[in-house]
Amino acid sequence: MSDVAELVSRIGIDQVWLALVEDSEARVGVTALDGTILWANAIARNKHAQRAEGNLIGKNVFDLVPERVGKELRAAKERAARTDEPVHVETVINGVQTRLTYRACGSADQTCFLVVARDMAQPLREETCAGEHQSIVRTSARDMGPLECLTRRELDILALIGEHLSAQEIADRLCRSIKTIEWHRVSIGRKLGVKTRGELAQIAQRAGLVHPPSEADNGSAEDASARLTPTKRTPAKRD
Repeated sequence: MSDVAELVSRIGIDQVWLALVEDSEARVGVTALDGTILWANAIARNKHAQRAEGNLIGKNVFDLVPERVGKELRAAKERAARTDEPVHVETVINGVQTRLTYRACGSADQTCFLVVARDMAQPLREETCAGEHQSIVRTSARDMGPLECLTRRELDILALIGEHLSAQEIADRLCRSIKTIEWHRVSIGRKLGVKTRGELAQIAQRAGLVHPPSEADNGSAEDASARLTPTKRTPAKRD
């Protein structure tokens, strides 16, 4: 018996399950192979109540995100089923940087998936996954949710606000006047329904617009917004 299996045996599988679905503050669900949601904990149901029109169970998880995002999530899920190893996915869902973990379970003819999702302020690093065969998938498509109303320039500025740069520093970085930067900041706040720079910084960080420290020194806001280009039917406008 492995050390983990022995610990689970001592603690009790019921307690392990409760710790996962109630104590961890993670969104936990079970889905069918086709993406139908079979079960979800209260945190997941509350988080997605609006998109699921109040009832998450029975909906298809891939219908709750833009099509391009759904395709990449489906591919990651199929990879978990094919390799029989957990697959971690780093993406943006409804404007919040999110880590999903897919684990295939069930019988060969009735495969289902345990899905654990958590909001994350920083990108997932390779060393975070302890298992030798576990893999990380970073989706190219992003579901920017409320941030989709922002122009590319506004995303650039929001990213720099997330780095806690002053208006003067942002103006210098983007070769614009302070007046222009402040005008954009007010516009961003109005579109997102917030008033303070601190709230805007939190939104930028939650959406993954801000580079980790190792990247921020060499990166730019243009890089950040390019990495997280909103999934839209029409191209983002420029100022």
